[in-house]
Amino acid sequence: MKTPSPEKQLAGFVAKFSPEMAARIRAVRRKMRERLPTAVELVYDNYNFFVIGYGPTERPSDCIVSMATGANGVGLCFIRGASLPDPDKVLLGSGNRAYALNFRCLAA
Repeated sequence: MKTPSPEKQLAGFVAKFSPEMAARIRAVRRKMRERLPTAVELVYDNYNFFVIGYGPTERPSDCIVSMATGANGVGLCFIRGASLPDPDKVLLGSGNRAYALNFRCLAA
């Protein structure tokens, strides 16, 4: 049996979500591809989250930002977010590494 293309596999993961959430995922992914056109996309579908990581290589540890989708919506996780300037306090997190930005109200 022929393995589906990566794009078809990704579409299958997205299809598991409600139509509204799937539209949000596609909208955020489209914007991420516009912003990071040469980035490698690493896709994970696990129990709690559907994640697309963006980085310069296929190594997960090289990802700089990830789009994570869970029951509470779509968000961006900045792997080194604690070191980013955040004067308007829009990033969520209190640790010393990863911070997130949630798109609960993102229009598809």
